[in-house]
Amino acid sequence: MGHAQNPAPRIPRQRHTQGNDREGIRRALQPGTSKHNNDQRLRRSAGVRHVHHHRRRVCRLIDKGEVNADIQHKITTRLVDAIAYIQTNHIVHHPIRPETIIFTENIRNLKVIDVGFDQREHLTPADASEDIRNFGLVLKEVLKATGDRNPRLQKVADRCLSDDPRRRYRDVPDLQMAIAGGSNQRLYILIITFLAIMAIILGWLCIYRPAL
Repeated sequence: MGHAQNPAPRIPRQRHTQGNDREGIRRALQPGTSKHNNDQRLRRSAGVRHVHHHRRRVCRLIDKGEVNADIQHKITTRLVDAIAYIQTNHIVHHPIRPETIIFTENIRNLKVIDVGFDQREHLTPADASEDIRNFGLVLKEVLKATGDRNPRLQKVADRCLSDDPRRRYRDVPDLQMAIAGGSNQRLYILIITFLAIMAIILGWLCIYRPAL
């Protein structure tokens, strides 16, 4: 992972989290617990794996022309969730790239491999930015493989790949919002349209309603 040349503010690991999984992560880091088994159980929901059998790497799928819309969707959702999990828990890992992302052969579940069990005390902004840049590289290759010219996703990939880290997305939640931007916009339009129709109906009832 990249390291900033100048001292950068450190992001402390979250110590107070919600949900059974996050509490389990905290317990798994305490002495006297089965850290290895607990970590494996907790990572399943985030799509993180340390071993891989009977699975296919994204780089192979790209080479064979087998990347489809479903795989692309999982890259923009499940992979981002896995990166969020890794960063939230400051897990040491190799750079995320097509070679470290696999899909199960039958149901095409996305998994991230080459992820260790060690956790850092702090995560620097440079570390987080490097993960986002690497995601942009993966997304760019997947979009090219599927032939998808979606301008929103292309813009997301380009911003992730900016040479200036300050122009990239600040963090994973910011990235997730950008990816979901199109669907959110459509939702807002539907809500506004619904409210406008209701206002017209209520106005009509107020005008033409028979006097009591």
